[in-house]
Amino acid sequence: METYRKTISWLKFHTDLTKAVPELWTILGRVAAQEKLLRGIPLTVSEARSIERELCLNAVRSRFAQDGILISNETMQPHFAGDPKAVQDPTQQEVQHLIKAWLAPFPEGSTGAVLTTDRIQEIHRSIVGPSNGSGWRTADLKDVPSEMIGLFMEELCDWLNGTELRTSSDVEATGYAVIRLLLAELYVQWIQPFETGQARTSGSIGREILAAAGVSQVIAHLLAVHIQAAHSTYQCIAEECKSGNADPIPFLLFGLQGLATAMDTLHQRVRLLQVNGQWRAQLFTLFNEANDAPTRRQRQVLLDLGEYGASVPLAKLPSLTPALAALYSGVSEKTLRRDVDALSQTGLLVKDPIGLQVDRSSLLAFKD
Repeated sequence: METYRKTISWLKFHTDLTKAVPELWTILGRVAAQEKLLRGIPLTVSEARSIERELCLNAVRSRFAQDGILISNETMQPHFAGDPKAVQDPTQQEVQHLIKAWLAPFPEGSTGAVLTTDRIQEIHRSIVGPSNGSGWRTADLKDVPSEMIGLFMEELCDWLNGTELRTSSDVEATGYAVIRLLLAELYVQWIQPFETGQARTSGSIGREILAAAGVSQVIAHLLAVHIQAAHSTYQCIAEECKSGNADPIPFLLFGLQGLATAMDTLHQRVRLLQVNGQWRAQLFTLFNEANDAPTRRQRQVLLDLGEYGASVPLAKLPSLTPALAALYSGVSEKTLRRDVDALSQTGLLVKDPIGLQVDRSSLLAFKD
């Protein structure tokens, strides 16, 4: 072991986080706050499940791509629809298996479990199958010979489970879990412990790290997509971090920057869903006293324009959605204009140079 410590001196299971640039802590706090806020956001069950499924499927596709296996949109479409068909192709069976595993909740009692090398090998076998997942890789690589993998993975687990990367503060616990997630990602990339399925195994390890800390799996999914989207940068940074006295902090910053951007985008999407939900509720409250033909048409105009989110010329309004097309079938242009005028008088529908759009400012609190 000492011989390898001299020749593989860059691989240290320690990092001095006190030397991290202030930007890292700022972004880490932002990501942790976003994660906590996300877990408390109210959404309908169908909307929440739809987002969770989409994020998971995108992460699965990203991890397969990092393992050199490209999954087409056509292949993923049944999974997005929630109705995958049984397949015989081994790769597609692996896709189905990973999706099922990542969408399933962790078994009771599994969260908080200590990460071990046995568990990592078990994860790998479940991903690639027993015939391909019999143990650590046997081929030598220049950076980490095969006979050192077991020892290095034990050191990695001890480090991730140890006190250096933990805190007694509940406020900081999420942030440190994210740090452990990123360090596990980087060190598995450095050690390359398996012949195949490296990225998928990293993703599964990350999920267990987050689950043990009570952190949302969304973080692991967003990281997978970020790494794939910036894969060249990811590889360059992972390689550069090995130079000299290996320093994982630049990689931590890379991962956190991607997570923060992805979380911002996700929050914007969730907020739009909430606004649309409040808009629908407000309209059904406003129009609840009548259900005659004009009321149904006008309510549908506001609902569909609100979902569309942009201005629509008057002439195109009746064909904007199938629901509007059905309501305005056989109705004169004069009636359409009368509906529009009635809605404009309420202030909920406004005209601009392009056409018509809804005004949902009444939903916004503290806007002044």
